[in-house]
Amino acid sequence: MTKDLVLFLRQLARQPVQTSAIVPSSTFLAREMVAGLGPDSGRVVEFGPGTGAFTRAILKRGVRPQDLVLIEMNKIINYIFFDGLKIHFVTNQYNDWLSSTDFSIWGNSYVEVNNKMIFIITENVKTLSTFSHFNKENLNILAKQYELNIKEENGIYYAYTPIHNTRQLEISENEKLIVIYSIDGGRVPESIFIYGVFEK
Repeated sequence: MTKDLVLFLRQLARQPVQTSAIVPSSTFLAREMVAGLGPDSGRVVEFGPGTGAFTRAILKRGVRPQDLVLIEMNKIINYIFFDGLKIHFVTNQYNDWLSSTDFSIWGNSYVEVNNKMIFIITENVKTLSTFSHFNKENLNILAKQYELNIKEENGIYYAYTPIHNTRQLEISENEKLIVIYSIDGGRVPESIFIYGVFEK
């Protein structure tokens, strides 16, 4: 059994829906799919590099390694959420009150998965909208990747999820994890909705 097949089968067993294939991509398929790329293509983003068949084909077409961005996302089903005072063992999504409305407390909140940690309120936070961080095309790509919807209000596009669409979603990212969440409240944050935790 080849290395690629072992890796593919492992990913298929862990994330059957996200893998969305029954066999790994062949060298021929990868070569044909990237035929239009070359040294002058600029930045190339590959979502779900998996076993690396497309990555190798992209590099063989002359795309410089520094112009290639690989994004591998695996949604985490079970994780730990620390809200500043209490630890919560979460399955899938978290939607509840924060233990405190004091920023110095909930500002220390984090998500942890297999000893990988991200401080979600303070670590590389961006609003999932076209207001400041994303253009419409990038927002659409992220919405497809994370199974979100897009709505427009006063010329600004926002990503949202049908079960939680009253507040804007934020994305927090470090080198190991990505968390999509929303904080809600009156004058101060009172509750948090964690849509998903994704492992890079």
